[in-house]
Amino acid sequence: MRKIYNLFTSLFLLSLTINSLGQTNTSSPYSRYGLGDLSSSMSGFSRGMGGTGIGLRMPSQINFLNPAAYTSQDTLSFIFDVGLSGNKTNYQTSSGSMLKKEASFTHLGFGFPITKWMAASFGAQPYSSVGYKIKSLANSFPDVGSVYYRNEGTGDLNRYFLGTAIKYKNLSIGINAYYMLGTLSYKNYNIPEDVNSYAFETSHNFVVKDVYFGIGAQYLIDLNDHTILTLGATFEPKSGLKATQTKLQTQFLASEIENPFRSTEDTLFNTKDKSGHITLPSKFGLGASVIFNKKLTVAFDYSIQNWTKSEIPFEVQSNTNAMLTKSNSFNFGVQYVPNYMAIRGYFPHINYRLGGHYQDTYLSLNGQKVKDYGLSIGVGLPFKGSKNMIHINYEFGQRGTLDHNLVLEKYNVISISLSLYDFWFVKPKFD
Repeated sequence: MRKIYNLFTSLFLLSLTINSLGQTNTSSPYSRYGLGDLSSSMSGFSRGMGGTGIGLRMPSQINFLNPAAYTSQDTLSFIFDVGLSGNKTNYQTSSGSMLKKEASFTHLGFGFPITKWMAASFGAQPYSSVGYKIKSLANSFPDVGSVYYRNEGTGDLNRYFLGTAIKYKNLSIGINAYYMLGTLSYKNYNIPEDVNSYAFETSHNFVVKDVYFGIGAQYLIDLNDHTILTLGATFEPKSGLKATQTKLQTQFLASEIENPFRSTEDTLFNTKDKSGHITLPSKFGLGASVIFNKKLTVAFDYSIQNWTKSEIPFEVQSNTNAMLTKSNSFNFGVQYVPNYMAIRGYFPHINYRLGGHYQDTYLSLNGQKVKDYGLSIGVGLPFKGSKNMIHINYEFGQRGTLDHNLVLEKYNVISISLSLYDFWFVKPKFD
């Protein structure tokens, strides 16, 4: 009965997460370009270790960064992992600043073994998010005076995954099938200063629904009795995703710009469900970790994705592909557990984590690469007498610059995730 209760509870939380994934969780002007702000598929322990995971194997955790790690899970165990985050970002320009706060789900996953040499996992993760409002002066005309542009964007792309992995001796190979689902919406306004003149609104809705795949591998090397090296690699091939686009343009008196029920609105053209696609470029990652005496873990990851090879047919974003470039990401992290075998005391069982990242993002604006770098600290707090754990992490860093007419974003993120570990499919024994 308890197992049935756990299953229904997990499915209920999955439904809540799916609903929450549809909520925009960014206010960055950089989300105007490409597919918006790209999310990282990290679980709680990865966030505390600077986003590493390609070469990590944690028997009581789900590793979302490499499907090959699924086979590290203990036989007959079932793991449920869910997380959320809250971030505070200060957006700065040469003329002013703005402070915004957002909260969102970060991941939800389930992991379980199928045999002694095979395991599986499924769940949901955000992929990208769009959320911005930009107003700028366009031109001045004799009849209507000044005309302003206003650009707005909202929406999210989320991916739902189902993966499996197999293990043979020290080698593990895994594969994930991803289902990308979401809508990105953009609105462009031409607004005259004269409220009795006509304003124009052009709306684009871009809906993505398709499947793509990713693979991973890990190899364990026993350096000696107390030191284990794990080498990992991941690869997502270039993928074309089906999409449909709807475009609508209307005109109305500028005095009704904020009125959702415009009496003067006329439709100029309306194109519905036009078939199209987006192309995600291939992504390649390498990672390694070393565990010393089951106490200290050191990890390093590198990943690359060339977005000049992407295709994003947004009419609303002219010359988008010229702004996208090659993305490189470097991540490092350490974890220290004083004594996980300690019989007495709680503090020897705590997982202490530290990490950092440096990334050339996939954006190049005004001839300047947009860079992102930061540090993270975290703890894994185990439940007494079990392998359940709460992960609490704090990340801080910055993206962009004040130079070249760009935006500097200084962010602080607190994330919390819960890993529930249980033994399933075990037959009860009676004396």
